[in-house]
Amino acid sequence: YYQTRKIPYFLLTSLSFSLLILTHNIMAMIFLPFFLAFIFILVIRKKNVGFIFSALFMLIHSFGLSAFYWIPAIFENNLIQSNTAILKFDFFINQFVKWIEFVKPQWGGDTITHELGPAHLIFLILSLFTSILVFRKQKRLSLLIIFFFLLLMFSLFMQTLMSLSLWQIFSPLNFVQFPWRFSGISMFFTSIIGGSVFLLLGKFPKLAIGSLMLSAAIVLILQGNYFSTPKLISSAADDSFINLNEAFLPKEYIPAGVKENPPKQITYPILADNYQNINAWEIEKDSKSYSFSINLNNPQIIVVPIYYFPGWSAAVNNINISINRQAKTGLILINLPSGENRVDLAFQNTPLRSNANLITL
Repeated sequence: YYQTRKIPYFLLTSLSFSLLILTHNIMAMIFLPFFLAFIFILVIRKKNVGFIFSALFMLIHSFGLSAFYWIPAIFENNLIQSNTAILKFDFFINQFVKWIEFVKPQWGGDTITHELGPAHLIFLILSLFTSILVFRKQKRLSLLIIFFFLLLMFSLFMQTLMSLSLWQIFSPLNFVQFPWRFSGISMFFTSIIGGSVFLLLGKFPKLAIGSLMLSAAIVLILQGNYFSTPKLISSAADDSFINLNEAFLPKEYIPAGVKENPPKQITYPILADNYQNINAWEIEKDSKSYSFSINLNNPQIIVVPIYYFPGWSAAVNNINISINRQAKTGLILINLPSGENRVDLAFQNTPLRSNANLITL
């Protein structure tokens, strides 16, 4: 887009950054300063200050496209126990990476590997060496590669204990949780620099294409272990997490009103006063709805195995009713009359979420 100023490239750039936000909001937050640094370099290369406004509008467009996701994530953050996601210092201090780990393979077991990859390092070194050799002929490209290399080194620095003071000074970094999340930036710039060797070999197209195919083959052979999926969780309904072991419970995803677990694990609707089981049938559930039929001799208050969160609504026999929640467990409570009832709960948008959807639209 910087070179052509054509609308399709503008749309592709803004779309790609919005997809990064949707992929992982923390990674988007980490990547944004590097993106702004790249824009700054583009501006000073040709002293084109006007490009800053185009870039800012591009970012605004990206944030608009992804507004349906990040606006609720930020402005409804107080509705979940997000403070539990901030690591304590004694745990955080052990998450830094040693420099040797960037080149040392650690695949296997529960160990998190931090290596950049042998093939990536080989082509990174080749690219740096080649850019020095052709510096006079391809000065702009060589300077850009050097700039990317500096950003790469900074991303590696942020993963090591040497950067501790920066983590302590800049409080927004607390939401990153793990210093090694900067490895996403490191991998990106390692690939960019390593791949640029094929641009430097532009005058030798056959050599460039052959080297590209060889590098891809080397990566697949050496890094094959990283393409495995250990386990997939097929369902994550609320009743799978209620009253689980404290160490397993992902607390940062639990609503703020949840103070304690119920006295027993609840997988079906039960009576609220004594936690006795009741005969509910035709139970249908997914992440946005929960329906069941029940026959009661007397009016009862029923506990539904769903954590209350703004947006849940309920209807009994197609008539809307109000929803309550237990004071300490945060589970949904509904008042049911005697007789046969069909209960339908649905998770809907709050005004904030609806407005965020309109912005994206």
